[in-house]
Amino acid sequence: MIDFGLSGKRAVVSGAGYLPERSGLGWFTSLALAEAGAGIRLNTPAPVAILTPLLDKQLSTPKQAKRIRAFPVPIGGFGGAGQLADWMLFMLSDAADFLCGSVVFVDGGSDAYFRADDWPRRAPAYRLLTYLKRFRGYPASA
Repeated sequence: MIDFGLSGKRAVVSGAGYLPERSGLGWFTSLALAEAGAGIRLNTPAPVAILTPLLDKQLSTPKQAKRIRAFPVPIGGFGGAGQLADWMLFMLSDAADFLCGSVVFVDGGSDAYFRADDWPRRAPAYRLLTYLKRFRGYPASA
């Protein structure tokens, strides 16, 4: 948790993006919603294929390098640690005051590749009333 003391707001960057299971991300979004009323913005980057010393070591092994290079990264190549750091700095900045409960995929398009048909998800008409009631239940911002 990082406390910047900006108007009593705190911003948190977690490693929840590394959780491989949807249940982990469900926990993350539930926590983000619970803490939002306290002025805590919980967001997480979800990096893939970031060139780090660990990835460098794996790329030096031909068998692992072949598997890693076979993983689809539509933009090509690997991301740098600086690119990931830039996203985290943004998430902690005042410019991201309205960003809450978001998972930002810093992955060169891999998430879009694997989940191209997942979004936008259609909402069944019978659930529309529930969505509207839930929306009206949130307090208006000051």
